[in-house]
Amino acid sequence: MSLIKVKMVTVTLTVTSIFALAIPFQPIYAQSHLKGISEFYGTDLNEGQVAFMWLGEGVGEWAGTASAGVMVKTSQHTIIIDPANVLPSDAINALKSLDLILITHEHSDHFSPDSTVAIHKRTGAPVVVSAGVYQSLQEGIAKDKLVEMLPNDVKTVNEITVRAIPAIHPADRPVMYLINVDGLTIFHGSDSGFVDELNNIGSEVHLAFVPAGAPSPTASPDVAASMVRVLKPYVTVPVHGMFEEMKALEDIVSNATVVIIPAAYVVEVPAQIVPEFSFVVLVFIAALVTALAAFIRIKPLPIRNNTD
Repeated sequence: MSLIKVKMVTVTLTVTSIFALAIPFQPIYAQSHLKGISEFYGTDLNEGQVAFMWLGEGVGEWAGTASAGVMVKTSQHTIIIDPANVLPSDAINALKSLDLILITHEHSDHFSPDSTVAIHKRTGAPVVVSAGVYQSLQEGIAKDKLVEMLPNDVKTVNEITVRAIPAIHPADRPVMYLINVDGLTIFHGSDSGFVDELNNIGSEVHLAFVPAGAPSPTASPDVAASMVRVLKPYVTVPVHGMFEEMKALEDIVSNATVVIIPAAYVVEVPAQIVPEFSFVVLVFIAALVTALAAFIRIKPLPIRNNTD
């Protein structure tokens, strides 16, 4: 990532999330899920802004590691990715609206049939899923609301364009997602290893959720760093891992991207992440202007003397 891009990204952090950075190895439950959800929906955003909220630790056998579950809000749309079963029933009932539910694969730390159906019934949001998830939801979700995404598929649902990138992970055709919504591009890496397809994204990435490690056999700080290097996101958020793995990722890539280590149910608003001219384009424009200035001579109009 060019220095000019890094300088253009400033991040507004809450006091709580600063606290989380000071204690990176422990899960921080700074506020309840209900308060977090209320603040999430109450966050006003302008065009070009994005807010996100991490859904906290895994539960049960996944306790102690960060889930991949996140909620993302733009000026016009709201989505949830890989909620698994980390949202208790009162939190699901607190959801006001969703435009899309996305599931990357069928493993229980990413997907719960019961929770997914409950979130869908509460919000009416279409559900975009990998092939390994599709069959298990066919009875609980209407056909016109259930969208199967095979690797390399590109589909638009509720004005949100989703590209399924093949993932490396021991599951049934797992995917990562590249999401284009309201002029922003958001990446979610599930808990995949690195794949060559990431080299050919061909899109500016504004916000990237990358898997930091445990308990995934394919994710690690080094793998996540490889994703960051090719995606060049403005802002990177490590998920799915131990907190020391999140910090390790930050140490590797902090000179190339803004890293936000999330705290559970704390709303983060990276200050306006907006598309910009690339450095190459800026250099070209500057050269063109200089060349034109060298050839164009601006002469004053001749003054006619009127004589009667």
